[in-house]
Amino acid sequence: MWYDSIPVLEWFDAPLRRRSSDPTPVKFKTVLDWKKGKLGRNGKVIHDIFEVGANGAEKKIYTFLARIDMKTESSTGETFTAYKGGSTSPVFSNDATSNTLSFEDPVTRIRYRWVSNRRMSTLNHERYDFQRNALLQHHYDGTKTMIADWTWHDGHSLTEPCLTIRDPNISHGLVIASLTVLHDHHWTVMQEDFEKDPDSVNETQATARLTPLGMYSYWHATDDGGEAIADAVGKPGMTKEQKWALANSVLKGANVGLKIAAAVVGAGGQ
Repeated sequence: MWYDSIPVLEWFDAPLRRRSSDPTPVKFKTVLDWKKGKLGRNGKVIHDIFEVGANGAEKKIYTFLARIDMKTESSTGETFTAYKGGSTSPVFSNDATSNTLSFEDPVTRIRYRWVSNRRMSTLNHERYDFQRNALLQHHYDGTKTMIADWTWHDGHSLTEPCLTIRDPNISHGLVIASLTVLHDHHWTVMQEDFEKDPDSVNETQATARLTPLGMYSYWHATDDGGEAIADAVGKPGMTKEQKWALANSVLKGANVGLKIAAAVVGAGGQ
């Protein structure tokens, strides 16, 4: 469903509306893996972030790992690691007015924070796709600089999420990797909301789907084209559930318009 994590996400250097007529190679890729614990041990949620070369070769650059208590299904620890580099522990907070993700660059130890315009919730008609997030760099003199910002709707008729990177000196991989960490927490909140009060979440969904943007964000498996997408992205031998896991990233708007400096870069689900 729309509140499930996206299993595979590919980032391109053009938004979907441009890629439809001018194919563009993948620039970055994120892959989600879930490993269940054995004999009562903790499970793991793993996001690997890859940089993709012009020849299609993938180079792992970051990994986010969350350890999960299998009894409570809650996180017991998180690690954000640069490949063959250092590690750090990001901190997510979700209060009545905002949600934030504070972290250090695992290599440079520069401090950053993703800050939202509202709390993360799908209860009581609050919509996840109304989130806007800004990435701030914290300087030692107490000042802050906005490095990037994220929105689920870019304002075009063929709407798609949009990440704008405003600092040409920042690592694009770091921005994408840290946004992946933030979204992992967002998906967790949405899933917890549904478990806590499914009626309220369903009411939010029903109201949202009265508008075109709501239909786009709160998609249903029964929506037109859903089965066709699942069949198109599926591979021989896959179960229906596995096909829908892949189709999820397409239906939920994983084709992300990403602006880097003066250029335009986008992402798409696989």
